Amino acid sequence: MNSENIGLEQLLGKKDAKKMLSKVKFEEGMAVLEELVAKVESGNMPLDHSVDAYELAAELVRHLRTLLTEAEGKLKILQENSSGEITAKDSSQ
Repeated sequence: MNSENIGLEQLLGKKDAKKMLSKVKFEEGMAVLEELVAKVESGNMPLDHSVDAYELAAELVRHLRTLLTEAEGKLKILQENSSGEITAKDSSQ
């Protein structure tokens, strides 16, 4: 399944949702998470679906944090040194 096609309805209640989440890009994951929160907050979900939604949200948050950590690791800041050369420096420094 292509990550552009993964949405909340495709993830809820699926036993392979964790595997499907691994294909979700950050922006898409945020959109799914926002939709998930709105559905739960509406109060229109049965309890068992709300529990499933909470578990999915927790897994999605873990996945999104992983994506952010990976992006931070790749992020470089270009910095000009005293001799005018451009060097790459880790953002954590």
